[in-house]
Amino acid sequence: MHFTRYLLCALALLPACSGAARPATVHVAFAIAPPPVAAVLPRPQVVVLEAPPEPTNPGANAQTVVTCSPAQRGQAGSPVTVSANANRNDVHYTWHVFLSPRPAIFRFASQFDPQDTNAEQGAGGMVPFVTPIVGSYTLQAEARDATEQVVGRCETQVAMMSHGLRVELS
Repeated sequence: MHFTRYLLCALALLPACSGAARPATVHVAFAIAPPPVAAVLPRPQVVVLEAPPEPTNPGANAQTVVTCSPAQRGQAGSPVTVSANANRNDVHYTWHVFLSPRPAIFRFASQFDPQDTNAEQGAGGMVPFVTPIVGSYTLQAEARDATEQVVGRCETQVAMMSHGLRVELS
């Protein structure tokens, strides 16, 4: 009973502890067993946390995020400019057509030249894209680091529109 009275005094639930009139009967709705006589209660411990050391190359472990320019429309045969940007500066970009209405009838150049097969892929953060074929194209940019590892990708859409009525014979 002594432990119960101590607990109620600690919780300020027993009026006798505060100097008020002592009640005739104290009813305890819960029972708490007193701790064993030889019990040692743990002391609170203070833990000092140190911030982790800064990495020597902060871009090395970070996730590379690459964003492409928004979807665009253009006239078939006229170039549109697409761009890619990454959250790090030590990358270069390679562009290729991921989906197209016709294979290899497009160029990453200012003018379409069917003989220029070197322009079937683009290089750089901002490149022109041209095709004489009407349709939707999905272009993909790959960001590569100094070791030529692909560290990120993005895609953009280009819709090439017609100049009016066009008839194709096959």
